[in-house]
Amino acid sequence: MFLGFNIPGLGVIVAIAVLFVTGLFAANVLGRQILAAWDSLLGRIPVVKSIYSSVKKVSESLLSDSSRSFKNAGTRAVSPIGYLDNRIRVRSGVEYG
Repeated sequence: MFLGFNIPGLGVIVAIAVLFVTGLFAANVLGRQILAAWDSLLGRIPVVKSIYSSVKKVSESLLSDSSRSFKNAGTRAVSPIGYLDNRIRVRSGVEYG
């Protein structure tokens, strides 16, 4: 209810607007400084530090666009069953990665 009457979809619109504004805030210099301070704060709490740092490393490696990210280990004829993060050589001499 808003101003005494129900507006369908208002919650969705407000949620999208909040996410958009949060993204704009985090993208500017002040937002980056606040996020760096928050990261530093979480890095000082003993139990949270281990969980947060692990989740942060995994998410950074999975979401990065660099060539150091995981690579598809399959070929066109074979579907991959995993992903490589480094080069390997099997006994037959074939190198993957």
